[in-house]
Amino acid sequence: DIFKEFKKGVDKQLGKEDYDTRYNLGIAYKEMDLIDEAIEFSGSDGKFPEFLVQRGDYLSMSTESDPAAIELAYRSAADWARLAGMRLIELSATTRLVGMSRRQGADGDLSGALAALYETFDEGFDEPELMAARELLGLT
Repeated sequence: DIFKEFKKGVDKQLGKEDYDTRYNLGIAYKEMDLIDEAIEFSGSDGKFPEFLVQRGDYLSMSTESDPAAIELAYRSAADWARLAGMRLIELSATTRLVGMSRRQGADGDLSGALAALYETFDEGFDEPELMAARELLGLT
């Protein structure tokens, strides 16, 4: 496979700690809709939670979607984003989790977590992620 050979060549040229270059190359994979490859290639192991959110999105669009895999992608994205202080990405992943849970007839404590996270924002309320969370929380 051409991508595997390309990755081998890049691995020879770059160190594992060259996150900037790996991130940029991961973005290139993401732009080609190769989300799993973007995650693997970037060597992110969660360092780029936006890839995990997009992975969950793509999995949810699949005709053979696996709810457990989708949930794992969103939960991982939210967890890694929280650790990295990336609140907007955490909000995006959590919003998707709440929406998915509600469609499955469950919710648990996810709405409370989403509400608490939403309340930490004091600007950017016209951002699509905040608008989606606000609608899901019934704050519109």
